[in-house]
Amino acid sequence: MDPGLIGPLVIAAVVAVAVLAFVYRASTALLSSRREERARDEALALWERADAALRILEDRAAELRRGMSMSADAVPALDAQMAELRLVADEVSRAGFAAAESAPSVSALGPEVARALDAAEETRRGCTLAPPGLEARRAVKHGYIEIVHAREAVVRGLAEPPVPAGTGG
Repeated sequence: MDPGLIGPLVIAAVVAVAVLAFVYRASTALLSSRREERARDEALALWERADAALRILEDRAAELRRGMSMSADAVPALDAQMAELRLVADEVSRAGFAAAESAPSVSALGPEVARALDAAEETRRGCTLAPPGLEARRAVKHGYIEIVHAREAVVRGLAEPPVPAGTGG
């Protein structure tokens, strides 16, 4: 082999290794950002789903509070919305802390969903009390107020601007 070719071959090999290292780092950074984006999208979808379920539950509880539907039909309607909210709660517990730091934290959603479920259960209890007297109205009213507060917290969580990862919020 010609001694004059060894220098250019070594330089070409070093450049090739540097290019491969750059491509590898760029691809891992892209994959990481895609995972973070997917986790953020999933967390936001979960918050939006909780908001939608709470909106319907709030409407049902408001009807009960106003005395519009304090009947046997009220309990199945509440049960249906509570079932939807329990599905959201299950997803929140499965998601845990896996959401990206740049999305509203899934862990912050869990307590609000639990609070709303407790409030819906109290509202449901008020509907089942016979005869529907002062205690039933109090249970429905307290449940409604707690559902409203839980929904407001979820709406605030959705409205908060994302915190860039690594800034510590």
